[in-house]
Amino acid sequence: MKAGEIFIATTGSYSDYVIIDLFRCIKDFSENEMAVRFEHDHRINRSQTEVGISVDEDKMIDCLESTGFIEKVKHKEFHLGDYQDYEILKEEYDAICDKLLKEKDSLGE
Repeated sequence: MKAGEIFIATTGSYSDYVIIDLFRCIKDFSENEMAVRFEHDHRINRSQTEVGISVDEDKMIDCLESTGFIEKVKHKEFHLGDYQDYEILKEEYDAICDKLLKEKDSLGE
């Protein structure tokens, strides 16, 4: 990870996939080296498995923040719906449609 890069911290896969948060890298670091150092320093599960080492994601993020490697980036979520269905209240939908019609009328379309 290079200083200045914006990244999303994630964990899990498939139905367990979770976006933790959006961060900015403050100081260069290797993700793999940081995970191994964290595991070693916190004496989590020292045994290596087929897919990697055990790391408590929340504690690792806290450690990276507290040591000045990363910082949270303020952001908002723009959720584009579920399975191509974007949910909106009928009243809001109707109000937006009215606004669009007025805009088109004012342009002579």
